[in-house]
Amino acid sequence: MNNSNLSSKPLAISKIALLGSGTMGSQIAAHCANAGFHTLLYGLSSDASDENSAAHAIDSLPRRKPAPLADADSAHYLTAADYQQLDLLKTCDLVIEAVSEDLTIKQELYQKVAPYLKEGSILVSNTSSIPMEQLASGLDPSLQPRFCGMHFFNPPRYMGLVELIPTTQTDPSVLFTLEEFATTRLGKHIVIAKDTAGFVANRFGLFALMSTLHHAERLNLSLDLVDELTGQLIGRPKSATFRTIDLVGIDILKNVCTYLYQELSDDPWRSVFRFPQWLDALIDKGHLGQKTGQGIYRKQSDGKIYVLDKHSGDYVARHKALADEAKQLLKNNTLDIEAAAQSSHPQGQFLYAIHRDLFHYATHHAPTTVHSLRDIDVALRWGFGWHQGIFELMQKMGWQKVCRLIEKDISNAETLNDTALASWTLDPNCRHIYRDNKVWSPARQEYTPLVQHPVYRKQLFALSFCDQPLAAQTIVENESL
Repeated sequence: MNNSNLSSKPLAISKIALLGSGTMGSQIAAHCANAGFHTLLYGLSSDASDENSAAHAIDSLPRRKPAPLADADSAHYLTAADYQQLDLLKTCDLVIEAVSEDLTIKQELYQKVAPYLKEGSILVSNTSSIPMEQLASGLDPSLQPRFCGMHFFNPPRYMGLVELIPTTQTDPSVLFTLEEFATTRLGKHIVIAKDTAGFVANRFGLFALMSTLHHAERLNLSLDLVDELTGQLIGRPKSATFRTIDLVGIDILKNVCTYLYQELSDDPWRSVFRFPQWLDALIDKGHLGQKTGQGIYRKQSDGKIYVLDKHSGDYVARHKALADEAKQLLKNNTLDIEAAAQSSHPQGQFLYAIHRDLFHYATHHAPTTVHSLRDIDVALRWGFGWHQGIFELMQKMGWQKVCRLIEKDISNAETLNDTALASWTLDPNCRHIYRDNKVWSPARQEYTPLVQHPVYRKQLFALSFCDQPLAAQTIVENESL
């Protein structure tokens, strides 16, 4: 988003309120407290012994893992409140709603708190799925310009991404303020997303995960082998695919996939988000992942970790069977895409397919979901813990080589979907995605600055992409240097 016409004086944020003391609300509040902000945390009850109270949530923070609080002193910045104490909101500059993902519940809460918001304060929603335009439709017109989405990722202290999602009525100065605030005070990396289903990180990250499940099924690969192939070997988190599902919760994954499947009726790849029956069977058994002690993996009484055998339904000993043919296709976490395309080994074919279909999907949907291709890479790096983003990988593998391979596979009906490769990828001027610390803009058909907000000019160690060297800066200099 272009902020060139915005005010250079962001609104001041000195006190924050969190509406909702559940997992996300309490941890976002803790992160704000870590940054030294006096933060009100609202819960349903004033009884500290009640699990629905903010006081109980604050007391529980030191026992959470990973630790939401940086140190014991951070808790001193947190104050518990309940919804009989809405007068306290009059002192807050930023109010973050983090209650259940239910449109009616959220809109009713907005109506309840609106009379207590002070003039100039900002109201944001931490929703991960509900369209912002729907949420804003229940607001008083005077409040709509000060409302947008501000989506944190779990756990908020450790995940670097925050997605800002404006509505058509959001005042640009609000986005300007929040981008500077979250960058400089909360230490976050910002993506300004368009108001589309799943926003950015979940849209592309979930497609990567679900298409991985599809190809694992097609090639009959064991679940633990898939994790060997899709973890640090290719520059993704150690939890890879199925361990990540266990960590998130199989029921949570189903909720997100069901939402995307319902909302993406016009997406040619919609079927990828259909939830697999074998995972549904685990939910029926109450095997939801780490939170229930078993899901795709289970820790045995002897301390060993067993993995689900989908065919028998039993948990069996893991057997790492990573083939040398697969290892040889990778160098520095980057796939030799051409060699993988020619591989006759199932593991090589799997690695090729999960990359090819992700690239096909991302190039098709990027123009409608983000303002800059950079934003998709930031979302995957800081929201899903990838070492490199989608377009960084395409460039490192050979941008035009990748596009030729995708086109060939489309014509041979080998891709997940036969949708033509996005026309912008064929622009002869687009030799690279990143060049000279700029990024290609499909809309403008030229290279544009990586970022617009002036806050990034203050950063000594700004993000770089495709290992491009940043412009050198002199930090300190005297006659002896």
